[in-house]
Amino acid sequence: MRLAGVSSIDEAQAFADAFRERWNKRFAVAPRQAEDAHRPWSGSKADLAEALARREQRTLSKALTFSAGATRYAVKTAGPGMALRGAKVTLLHLLDGTLRVRFKDRDLAFTPFKTLPAPQPVEDDKTLDARLDAVIARNRQSPTGSSRNGVDNGLARYGAMGGALRQAVIHPHSTPSSLPEGGHFNLAREGDISTLP
Repeated sequence: MRLAGVSSIDEAQAFADAFRERWNKRFAVAPRQAEDAHRPWSGSKADLAEALARREQRTLSKALTFSAGATRYAVKTAGPGMALRGAKVTLLHLLDGTLRVRFKDRDLAFTPFKTLPAPQPVEDDKTLDARLDAVIARNRQSPTGSSRNGVDNGLARYGAMGGALRQAVIHPHSTPSSLPEGGHFNLAREGDISTLP
């Protein structure tokens, strides 16, 4: 769309209609059989919701607890519940966001009792590039030669090595600074960082 110069919703709609026609001419394939192969659903809405649910297996602890996501749950029992210790249960995550715990052919009652801290999301290439760009922007040198914020924004933890790393990231084409004795990075003029033997 950018290459076609589309810059408004009306232009995008016109482009989409023409694009769909071109796409279908190029890739559409006639079916071998013209009859509709879909079958009507004969079950109830509850059965359909269960059929579409995402399933996970869990093992109950001795205290009849299990984890799902960032939450710990406890299974409620009428009696001592000794038979459920170590039992394999199936978690049904329904499309409406509800959770069911199934043991054999029956649903178990449960209650959440503890929320665990959510893990930090894993960095992918796109977010890592954006974070590195943000660090470089924060660390740009001012005309006076000092950092804009007066801190090196995360590179101080590397001690004397932080200055060399900062120079390699912010000024990749300048002369590398001297490393502390015993340093293990070799900073080249182009800004690459390689380890020494």
